[in-house]
Amino acid sequence: MVSFLVMGDFTTEGRGRKAVVENTGIESSILQQIKESDFTIINLETPIVDKLCQPIDKFGPNLCTSPDVVNYFKKIGISGVTLANNHFYDYGDRGVNVTIESLVQKGIKYVGGGRSRDEINKILYIKFDEAKIAVLNYCEHEYSIRDSIGSNPLNPISIYYDLLEARKNADIIICITHGGHEGYNLPSPRMQSLYRFIIDCGADVVVNHHQHCYSGYEQYHNGYIYYGLGNFFFDTDTEWDKLWAEGYYVSIQIENKKIQGITIHPYVQGDNPNFHVRPMDDSERNEFEISINKLNKIISDSIQLDECFRDFCKRKKKNYTVVLSPYTNRILRALSKRSLLPSFITKGRKKMLENYIKCEAHRDVLEYVLTI
Repeated sequence: MVSFLVMGDFTTEGRGRKAVVENTGIESSILQQIKESDFTIINLETPIVDKLCQPIDKFGPNLCTSPDVVNYFKKIGISGVTLANNHFYDYGDRGVNVTIESLVQKGIKYVGGGRSRDEINKILYIKFDEAKIAVLNYCEHEYSIRDSIGSNPLNPISIYYDLLEARKNADIIICITHGGHEGYNLPSPRMQSLYRFIIDCGADVVVNHHQHCYSGYEQYHNGYIYYGLGNFFFDTDTEWDKLWAEGYYVSIQIENKKIQGITIHPYVQGDNPNFHVRPMDDSERNEFEISINKLNKIISDSIQLDECFRDFCKRKKKNYTVVLSPYTNRILRALSKRSLLPSFITKGRKKMLENYIKCEAHRDVLEYVLTI
């Protein structure tokens, strides 16, 4: 029996850096499970940098970490990392290069990112006696998506052809995605449609992260979809927040070239003065199960899922409309076109608009907001 663990977002923000250096960040029972698994993959939500790396110009924070994190991964038994995420290119080409070189030096496998188009698109194959596993990794279109360096884009056409190739060469296909709406613990209808399509095209499991909160899951046809793991190791400078701090990782059991079962393992991070990830206690787990069952019920009902997403978009309306030009009537637009009024589309606002238009999750909301 092969045990394959998939974990969520990992950074060394805030207290995380100290916890990595002192090896105090993850509770012993979780560490033991990592060591006992045959393969553990985690999302490295930050580039590894050196003194020569410089942050790119973007809308949003630039995350980074040091090679200490790779030493930590090696020590605790992390086998591989996913690199398709919205922060992988935060420190440009050099950050990508330093990250991959650091991983290669320690023998940690990676997928979803690279220094050439072939490397970015490469499928990770892992062979065991029980089965050959293919891991595919994609993220939504934000700043890490570049022509020939960075992260692997969530392109349905490319995914379809990747799945055809993977099915020829592997017994089990695990597709790990990075996308969704931050702070919203349900998939949008678009996400559900796309992830179901990935299952229909040949994937056995789809696992998603990015939203900074956990979401529900479903069994669809012959596959399994986990719509959001939540943060795994991701401290924040703001006050401790239950939504941010709770999550789960999945353990996929494989035998005789088939998935025999999938178990979810809920945890809490950062709820004490020293940053720490620990399993939920019995009371917390009971609350978690009630919560995730509610999410799963909504996910199984397309009408209710759509209603919840519309409510989310309404709450976000001001966040999106504020970035649009204030010149709305005919006279003001005409004066603006003739450069007789100052432009409100600043460099920073252009970056924001670019992100809202290119990124699938932002576009989901923007398209709805413009219709109400």
